[in-house]
Amino acid sequence: MPVRRYLIPLLLCGLLFSSCGEEAAEPGGDYVMTIARNPANLDPQLAEDSASFTVIRNIYSTLVTLDDNGAVIPCGAKSYEVSEDGLSYTFYIREGLKWRNSENRDAADLTADDYIFAVKRVFDESTCSPYKYLFENIENIGSIGKGSAGIYARDSHTLCIRLSVPDCEFLKKMAHPAAAPCNEELFRSTEGRYGLSAEDTYACGAFYVSDWNFDPYWTNNHIRLTKIKANSDEGYVTYPDSVDILIDNYENSSLYTLPYGETPPGGYETAEYESISSVMVFNKRDALKDEKIRGAVFTIADTAINNSEEPRPGGFLPSALTVGGKSVRERGDMSLSFEHTEDPAAVIGSYGDKSHMNFRKIIVREDMSRIKLCYEISEALADAGFFTTVDILPPREFEERMESGDYDISVLPLSARENSAEEFFRGLFEITGAGGTDRLLLLSGMRDIGDKADYILNTESGIYREKAAIPLSYENRTVVCRDVCDYYYDPFGDSFYLKYLKAK
Repeated sequence: MPVRRYLIPLLLCGLLFSSCGEEAAEPGGDYVMTIARNPANLDPQLAEDSASFTVIRNIYSTLVTLDDNGAVIPCGAKSYEVSEDGLSYTFYIREGLKWRNSENRDAADLTADDYIFAVKRVFDESTCSPYKYLFENIENIGSIGKGSAGIYARDSHTLCIRLSVPDCEFLKKMAHPAAAPCNEELFRSTEGRYGLSAEDTYACGAFYVSDWNFDPYWTNNHIRLTKIKANSDEGYVTYPDSVDILIDNYENSSLYTLPYGETPPGGYETAEYESISSVMVFNKRDALKDEKIRGAVFTIADTAINNSEEPRPGGFLPSALTVGGKSVRERGDMSLSFEHTEDPAAVIGSYGDKSHMNFRKIIVREDMSRIKLCYEISEALADAGFFTTVDILPPREFEERMESGDYDISVLPLSARENSAEEFFRGLFEITGAGGTDRLLLLSGMRDIGDKADYILNTESGIYREKAAIPLSYENRTVVCRDVCDYYYDPFGDSFYLKYLKAK
């Protein structure tokens, strides 16, 4: 079967990273960074929180990983091949990679079987993994462990995967922490404590967990990552000797994500990642059940957004989201236009029972940046006879109001825990009632990147034209650093990849 072979010379990988300067940096050094909370666990097939993801990304070798621009680059696999029909993937795993923990040096070799066992664990009901959706396109995946699934080892360092349908971004899924390998013998040796302590966490990536201290009543909470020397080789060098990850302690830290509402201290640099959107959603109840009234309210709100001094976003999905290694917004903006023939004020004025028009509720989550715009929209609606109050709510109360349906218009963040258009649309469909599983299945089974990008833009336009929601802004995650460079940050998983971290 014809294949397309991908081999990225590892000696050239440095060209993909941000440069610290003209002179090449030498490996070595100890670094300090901070995460906001203690990891829940370091089992990659179970972990869901950002603190766990930062550690997991650095201690396991997924087949590939994503760079700072969301492009796929080598990790555990030195190269891979994809068949012409887009169904068969062959990964050639780097030889010489070792497993180890805080007590054992070179506990085992990393092999293709470790990646297979990880996927088997995901589909084992006793694991209770939330990540089956990542691998559901693998052929006969329900029979994994019985010899007929479309994932198998050709030899100890060659992994073969065959899909039941094409997926043009399957490689991006293989960069997810849940796709990290798991050695069956080492896993079983922990007797149910895998990933819960330094000694029960076996690593096969750039670092291993050499120390993990957490006590909510103590002040020196940290996780220490130490280089696995056997896994740092020519063209794939791990630069730091160690990284001390402080837990909720920002003093003397060189790298962290800025907590909401805080200002970075002097002497630090910041980087902004537009990975969250704010959207305005219309509740189809009471007055807004009437399609003409809802259309009139939508038109007034949309006009107020156009007249605002704030820049208007190009779509629902944020610019940090990539499709084929390129920002979805670079691939084109949706057309923010829809047809309406009636004057919205006249439509509202013709509504029979005016009591239904008074004191409608706009609820806004307090961490949204467009609160001023919400008041402008409220004033524009009042001018047309649709009177509203704007309630700024903390996240918990906001969620309660959303669940109870006690609102007419809501302004909320749209986010996903991974760089996935499907996950963003899943959330958008859920809150608007638009879309459906058929759209998600079509999106996840596309073979061509260009077709997928076009479909994303068309789906965004459709949700807008259906007057289900309006995009308001792109919201930033802010990374703060001092005197360091060449880290990768995933703004969706809110996690760092530190293998190439260097001092400026």
